[in-house]
Amino acid sequence: MRNSIKEIKEWEYGYLQYLRYSYKLTLWLYLNRWRRLIAFLKKHFDLIRQVSFIFVAFIVGILVNHFGGAGINQDIISNYLVAVGVMTGGTIAIVFTISMFLLQNASDLYSSQYFEVYIHDWKEKSVFYFVILITIILLGGGLYVGSLESVSERVSSNIIFYSLIAIGIVFALIDLQYKNVSQKLNPSNAIFFLENEGTRFLKRVQYDARQIAGIIQARDNTATEGIALAVAYNRVLQPFIANLDRQLENLVEIAMKLSDKQEVQTTKRAFTAIHNILTRFFEARKTSSLAVSSSVSILAIESDSQKFLTSIFERLNKAGEKFIRESRDENATYIIEVYNSLAVSSQTISFIGRRGENPVLELIVGYLNFLINNGQRAKNTEVVYQGSRVLGNIAVIAANKGYEAILHGLQDDILNVAIFGLTEKQTVIVDQCINDLLKIIGVVFESTSVERRLSFRSALQHIATIANNSSIHIRSGYFPNNFSTKMSLSKGYDGLHTLIWGIMQRYLKLTDTKQKSGYRGDIVELFEEINSSLRQLSENVKDCDSVLTDSVGRLLSNVNELIIDLIRDKEFGDVKDELITRLRWNIHLPYWFVRYAIKLDGSSMHFYALTDSVTRTGILAAEKLNNKELMKDCIGCLYSITEQCLEKTTSSYGYDEPRVLEKACYLGILALKKGWNDVFIEVGLKLYDFELKYFAKYFTNLPPGIDQENHNVIRLLHKNQLFVELLKWRDDFDHVRLNGNLRIRDDAESMMYSLIEPLDIDRFIFEVWGEFSANSEIEDESKLKFARRRLVHVLKQVRNNKSKL
Repeated sequence: MRNSIKEIKEWEYGYLQYLRYSYKLTLWLYLNRWRRLIAFLKKHFDLIRQVSFIFVAFIVGILVNHFGGAGINQDIISNYLVAVGVMTGGTIAIVFTISMFLLQNASDLYSSQYFEVYIHDWKEKSVFYFVILITIILLGGGLYVGSLESVSERVSSNIIFYSLIAIGIVFALIDLQYKNVSQKLNPSNAIFFLENEGTRFLKRVQYDARQIAGIIQARDNTATEGIALAVAYNRVLQPFIANLDRQLENLVEIAMKLSDKQEVQTTKRAFTAIHNILTRFFEARKTSSLAVSSSVSILAIESDSQKFLTSIFERLNKAGEKFIRESRDENATYIIEVYNSLAVSSQTISFIGRRGENPVLELIVGYLNFLINNGQRAKNTEVVYQGSRVLGNIAVIAANKGYEAILHGLQDDILNVAIFGLTEKQTVIVDQCINDLLKIIGVVFESTSVERRLSFRSALQHIATIANNSSIHIRSGYFPNNFSTKMSLSKGYDGLHTLIWGIMQRYLKLTDTKQKSGYRGDIVELFEEINSSLRQLSENVKDCDSVLTDSVGRLLSNVNELIIDLIRDKEFGDVKDELITRLRWNIHLPYWFVRYAIKLDGSSMHFYALTDSVTRTGILAAEKLNNKELMKDCIGCLYSITEQCLEKTTSSYGYDEPRVLEKACYLGILALKKGWNDVFIEVGLKLYDFELKYFAKYFTNLPPGIDQENHNVIRLLHKNQLFVELLKWRDDFDHVRLNGNLRIRDDAESMMYSLIEPLDIDRFIFEVWGEFSANSEIEDESKLKFARRRLVHVLKQVRNNKSKL
């Protein structure tokens, strides 16, 4: 029973819930239908209103015929028609007068050249014609009816009916005229009109050019279609192009007037119209453009459309300058967007007889730079930022299309913008410029139309220049030493690592053997240029313990690992020796940062990243390449860095130097485990040499009464501090390996935990210092080793005695 009641309640609850759902859903559906109906009526309200005039006249005509037809005589009809004709004539005169008055008030917005055409369009002329025609018919009908002796009832009914419909049509036409006038007062419609005029004009010019080209080809069979079209545009149709220039001038004037009235969106619409017309022009000339010698610069070339394009670009820049002066950033940046879009459109232009050149794109870049320079002079950071972004986009186009001259110039322009950003403390501009340079490197490796090395060499040098200037600004205090500036300082080399992996992914997608071979050579050259730019940076930055060197250290660590993987790859066998050479150069790069540093903080994590890159490379060279020579290079670099630390470290506690050389001990432990005695001996010799220099620096000037060998002075170092550091590492080895955060670490120390055992550390310590920790397995091992040596010595003596007998 209880279950039945429960089921009934559940059913009742579900049914009520369904009713509520159905009610709300139905209400929502009807509400949306009502909204759509209202929207439809609003959209077509003008047409509905005009039709309603005719419909009302139709109904009135029926009612008049039905109720008053018998009392209407000839005189009434005649007077009625004349009165209606006079009324329509007077009404249309008043309406047209008011229309002209309203349009005259807006005439200051439009150019006089197109004002007459715009005002008296075909719609207005059609309305005027039909209203006058109806007025004449009504007046003539009134006179005609008045001249008749009699009019039948049926004829009079028809006259009244159709005259009322004519009146309705007249008022509908008047309403249409009012609507047209209202639309003409809207600047957007004037812009749309001029845009359509320009588009139609270009279509006519394009059609005429094809016809003229056909005539030229019919006369000269050797003339190609492109040459014939170029002749048509440059000789026959040049005056018409001047007319197009005047149309664009009118659009710029309208845009400026609208800007003065704070019409931001409408101003943008005017510049959009200019863009659309120019895009159409580029489309018309994409196969018929010529690159001719410049009339103002020796050895320079320009487009045969240079004069026309220069005129409109100068107007755009003047508008942009005005917007910048008046702090109308939205309008100024929109002009930059117009340049961006025009650059995209101009890449479709193929100049006859020229490859790798695009004077139109070069012209766009030039005027864009003028506008950016104006923004720099006005210290308008928004304009400069947007300009730098567009420069990067155009650089991508230049790289893809093989415009090397434009690409190299753009990289210099981006560097200039970055320097401005540093001067104005605008890290967002600097970051954008760095992104642009990184983007250029990536696109260069995707393109097959440019000489890659020249392109990415310039980009890497500019990244290094920006990093150096940023570092100088931070050290001098001009830049605040906060998170934002630090991220900006390291952005270039942080992003370069990701970019390199993207380049390798691109290589894996290649299928053509010849392309892959060239790509491998370019990758090797990229590694060389990275090394060269960092080597130059080390001389300029004179710092080895900042965020920048931290980023460089991580970059070197990852790049070296990639090079090692490529050395193992059979596909890179043809460049294996070159890769090993580049890897050797990279191994010694951290030393140069330390070498040129004035002072250093050896305990900072930034310095740690720099030295750790060398250690990781040595470990990977040993484990993946089994290469002792590379390991020796890493040991030599770490020892050289340690020597620099002895001279330049700002800490007086003496922990920095042993902890740097401890990383060389990692490599010595691996070498001893692998049986590379020559590598181990080299490590041991450097350790002995270090201890002498370490003792000379920290223990020759101790106060009297302090034992150099054994003391308990707090914070005073031990003579064998490196030995102490290794013992600490060995004591914590198992604990860190089992309980540490090794999964999220990727440094050299974390790598060692998976490669060695504590016994390997004990062996190294014993071989170098002749000591070992208590309860170490090395004790039994050493006893066994000495017992074996003693046995071998005894056996040798026995053998010698037998030989004497």
